[in-house]
Amino acid sequence: MFEWAKSACAQAKSRRALVEVVNRYIEIPNIDIHRNNEWIASVKDLALVDEFPQAIMLYAKILTWRGENTKAAELLEQKILPYIQPTLRQPFLFEDLTSFGKIDSPLRMYGLAIAETQGIEAVSKVVHRAAMEYSEPIALTELAIAQLERADFDSYEEYMAMAAAAGYGKACYYLANYYHRISMGQFLTREEREKKMAKDAKRGGLFGPLADLMEWVDSMVHKPLNRQDYLKLATEWYSLAFATGERNAGFILALIHRAAGEFEESRILYDSIPEGQFPKSVPAKAIRELNARWDDPTFEPGFPPKLLGLG
Repeated sequence: MFEWAKSACAQAKSRRALVEVVNRYIEIPNIDIHRNNEWIASVKDLALVDEFPQAIMLYAKILTWRGENTKAAELLEQKILPYIQPTLRQPFLFEDLTSFGKIDSPLRMYGLAIAETQGIEAVSKVVHRAAMEYSEPIALTELAIAQLERADFDSYEEYMAMAAAAGYGKACYYLANYYHRISMGQFLTREEREKKMAKDAKRGGLFGPLADLMEWVDSMVHKPLNRQDYLKLATEWYSLAFATGERNAGFILALIHRAAGEFEESRILYDSIPEGQFPKSVPAKAIRELNARWDDPTFEPGFPPKLLGLG
C-alpha cells in the first residue's frame, strides 16, 4: 500500500514522491541512464525550472552517472553549495537533501563531479571539509581509511567512531573489525601505543622526564582497556552494524558468541541470516561445513580474514 501510494503521488506530480521514485528507478540494474523518458524529464524540470532542492540533487546525480561531470558540478556550485551550512541538528524529512541517505551528500556528490577535471587533491579537500565541518558519515569513513596509509590508528579510530556514532553501518562494521583485531593481538591497544611512543621519546633523550610525567598523568586519568574489553567493544559495534543491515557483521557476531561457548545465542544469530546472503568471501564448502558442525564444540572455524577489513 505504501509503494502504491508513493507511485500514485509521483504520477500526480508530487515533487518529493517523484524524486524518490525516480531515484529508485535509476538504481535498477540495466536501466539506460542516458535515455530521457518522461520521469527523468520531470526531474529535470523540477531541478532547473522549479529549483526544487532534492530534484537538483537527483539531477546532479544523473548527470554524474552520464559522465556530464562539469554540468553536475556547476549545478551544485550554483544551486546547492552556497545554501548549505554546518549544523548538529538532524534535518526534518522535507529538509533532508539526501532523502535520508538515498542520495549522496552535497559535498560528496560535488567531490565525485570534480574528480576528473580538478584531480585528487581538490577532491580530498572537499572530502575533508565534508568530514570536519559537516560530520558527514561517508566522508568521515573515507578520511579514517586514509589514515591507515600513515599507520595513524588514533586518527583512524577517532574519525571512524564519529561516523559510526552517526549510525553509518559500514563505519560501525569497520570499527568493530578494528577492535576485534586488537582483541586478537593483531594491533596494539591505545595504551600500548602510548607506551611505545613514550619509550621512543626517552631514547631520543630530549623529552625523557616529560614523557614519564605524561605517562603517569595518562595512567591516572584513563583506565587502560585490556584485550577482552576490546572484544566487548567489538561485539557492541557488530550488533549496531547488524541492526543497520550489515549482514557480515551478524555472521562474525555469531562466530564470536560461538567461540565464547554461547551456542544457543550464536545459533539464533546464524539462523537469522537469510539463505543466499552469507558473505561472498566465505566459500560455499565452508558454509556447508558450518551448517553441519555448528553445534559441535570441537569444531573451531575461526574468523575469515577477508571479513575483518578496516576499509
